[in-house]
Amino acid sequence: MSKQERFCFCRLEAKGFMIMCDGCRIWFHGRCVKMSKKSSEAIEFWYCMWCNLYRDSAKSVIEEQEKIREDILKIKGELEHLKVAIKMNTGGLTSSTDSHASSDPSEQSLDQELIIVKKNLEKLKEENLVYQKNHADILTRVDSLKRELVSKQKELNSIEVNFKNYQEESLSSKRRIFKKKNNFLRKTSMKNLIRLTVKLVL
Repeated sequence: MSKQERFCFCRLEAKGFMIMCDGCRIWFHGRCVKMSKKSSEAIEFWYCMWCNLYRDSAKSVIEEQEKIREDILKIKGELEHLKVAIKMNTGGLTSSTDSHASSDPSEQSLDQELIIVKKNLEKLKEENLVYQKNHADILTRVDSLKRELVSKQKELNSIEVNFKNYQEESLSSKRRIFKKKNNFLRKTSMKNLIRLTVKLVL
């Protein structure tokens, strides 16, 4: 490890035990990040607080995406119940697909199922308005979840791009960020901290 590679937000001389962040590849004094040599030997990877902010934000968005996909699967279950009800009233569904519930949460799969149900609604008489309302409700919720999923993906892409830009920043730029870290942590939430960091490094 050369002297030029050694860097810490304290900007003091590289001395004593130091640990490298596996995210931004910057070296920190163990005492500055409250990490002893013995403790470092017990962990496989270590990330500085700034890299952890990006990682935690990305993890949060991914968890939200999974929740949306679970909601989509639940809606597919409701759609299957609607198909069964239509089948009982029409004598069968006009469909080239299996009538059993699918575990595929993709947008294409949902769109196909909704089209099938819509076509078969035309066969109904008295129950038609009720089923149409149920179908319209499902369609609205699916569209909403699809938009939310796209929004979360854009948010995740933005976090990844900003993190990559941060990793590629010069050490002088990173020093400027670390110099203000204490004020950031006291005055702002994690999401605002991410936004503020991005403004500083761009």
